[in-house]
Amino acid sequence: ASEYDPKIGEYWRQMAVLTLGQCDNEERAKALSQSIRFCAIQAATTDPHRASVQSILGQALELSGDLKQAELSYRRSLELDSQNSPEAYANLARVCVRQGRIKEAQAVLDRSLTVFTEDLLLNSDFFDFRYQDIKNQLISCCWQGFELAFLENNKNSGRDAEKYLLKACRLDPSLSNNLKEAAVYLLEQGRQLKSTGHKEKAQTTFSKAECLLVAAKAFKPEDPEIRDLLRLLEKP
Repeated sequence: ASEYDPKIGEYWRQMAVLTLGQCDNEERAKALSQSIRFCAIQAATTDPHRASVQSILGQALELSGDLKQAELSYRRSLELDSQNSPEAYANLARVCVRQGRIKEAQAVLDRSLTVFTEDLLLNSDFFDFRYQDIKNQLISCCWQGFELAFLENNKNSGRDAEKYLLKACRLDPSLSNNLKEAAVYLLEQGRQLKSTGHKEKAQTTFSKAECLLVAAKAFKPEDPEIRDLLRLLEKP
């Protein structure tokens, strides 16, 4: 269809999205990156004033390793529409991280939580599928923020990580049921790292486990196993 009417950027955007969806591993992504980039550039050339077009262009540029231009496209996407997609903030945060700007990435994710508040999700007239889509994107932002907090490795890391974690659990209460199990897994992973001499990685892993347990305790304060695990982490 785009050959008959190349001015319609939506066709090019869809072609880029469909091809991107085929990138199920790193080798496949590398092989298809130029095709995705070509389609995305065509879309942006013919239809540059749509946030979704700038977003797919950013993803294509990021996939091909052009992080600076990808960042510009992601920022342009948010300039065009900052109210419809938490994923747009997650994309920008990710490319900031890849360029070593952790604090800036955290600020971007915090903006997403300010824009997409819990009250907004509860009180807006979203269709069910749209509500679920936004909620899932926002939960993904929260997990991204959780991981970023530990990249900073400062005295506030645990508190910042807990903020994102509790937000995710409020958005989807079922997540709280898995926090303890995830913490046990991380504890075992931390022990293995420590036993092989990776002390710094082990400490970060233990810190993540502790954060998960603190959040779990907020939802299940009477669970004795959670209390025992937290005491175990207090031991040197």
